[in-house]
Amino acid sequence: MKRLATLKMRVERIQDEASIENASLVTQSQAQTRISYDRTWSKRRENVDAGWDINRNTYLSAFIKHKALSEREVCCNCHISIPYLAVRCNTCHANLCPECDWAFHFKRPFHYRELFGESSSRPLLPSECVHSNGHVVEIAVPVPLHIPPDCADCAEKCTVQLVSGSSCIAIVTKDGH
Repeated sequence: MKRLATLKMRVERIQDEASIENASLVTQSQAQTRISYDRTWSKRRENVDAGWDINRNTYLSAFIKHKALSEREVCCNCHISIPYLAVRCNTCHANLCPECDWAFHFKRPFHYRELFGESSSRPLLPSECVHSNGHVVEIAVPVPLHIPPDCADCAEKCTVQLVSGSSCIAIVTKDGH
């Protein structure tokens, strides 16, 4: 039942975005009939800038509406309502409450996550989690490492050990995060 509600909410969001896009196309076609196209580079640039200026607010509204949380947003894991504080993972495409985000992403530090509050959003570092009160907390996150079963130099089994050090390292994923 909750999945049906989530699907209905997504369909409504898509319909809203489509109506904004349709309004933008109508505005753009009206602007093109008013703007006379000239052959010089400066005139063509002016025409492009004028077309952008006409549609700037429409695109901004569509972008904000696409990014914002709806009032009926629910956590993808526990299905509780999260209208004012949620973590959106752009890697696994999930909206989660702070508790479910931490439980799920503790072992997935390389996912790209964003914190959405009541009036703002910000990216979360792999070493950050969100407390249920909305405060961002820095924590130690283990990096998933795979220990080889045997030594590459001597080929003996079970001789490789993982030992932590005091220095920090930076890891950049294939997505640049």
